[in-house]
Amino acid sequence: MRRKQAIINLFLFGLLMVLAVVQVVIYNRDSTVGETYVSINNEVEKLEKTNNQMEQMIASASAITTISARSQSFGFSFSPKIVSLAAPLPIAYGNRLSP
Repeated sequence: MRRKQAIINLFLFGLLMVLAVVQVVIYNRDSTVGETYVSINNEVEKLEKTNNQMEQMIASASAITTISARSQSFGFSFSPKIVSLAAPLPIAYGNRLSP
């Protein structure tokens, strides 16, 4: 009877050791995956911040005042004359070929 009890105790102790090792392995894997998740999450936040900065730069560069100032620096001038292409221009009428 005592021998049977000793075998059961030894088996339970061995099982406890195996389960403890499995638990350590699982915790180690979870820790590694967690570190990877944090690293990826930090990278995503950094890219989102850069993306927001670029959006602001694009919005600033495409503002009317910025475009006007750059065009003047390239030598373009403001012309208040409005030309509409909805109706044919008089020049186009004068250059028509007669059949």
